[in-house]
Amino acid sequence: MTAAPTPSRAHLTLALIKAALGIGGLLLVVVLVVIAVVGGHDKAGTAKADGGAYLACSKAVSVLDDASRGLLTDAELRTKMQGIYADAQVSSDPGIASNAQAMLAALTAGDSDSFTTAASAFVDACNKLIP
Repeated sequence: MTAAPTPSRAHLTLALIKAALGIGGLLLVVVLVVIAVVGGHDKAGTAKADGGAYLACSKAVSVLDDASRGLLTDAELRTKMQGIYADAQVSSDPGIASNAQAMLAALTAGDSDSFTTAASAFVDACNKLIP
């Protein structure tokens, strides 16, 4: 079994932007670009992600990228998000478990606006932990 690649701030943000474009979220793209630019400050002293956060964030990169390329059905996306949610639930890092739950709940309800909001918050939480 190979280890998942380490997600970077740029990769997580890019994956979310691509996912937003895939569902027509042009406004979200603008917001994410601003967040990526403004949020690019030095992370000296920032704690590293715990195992659950690391796994959830690593999986999210792949899932959001696949979704943005149209490779996942809604059911497949929800199934993969359940895996991210399961990993996130064992994390004590702020924003990981709560935002993973919000993403899964939004997918379950079919609410794409809430999903993109939760995904943005999740990626932000990952970016704070994984420089």
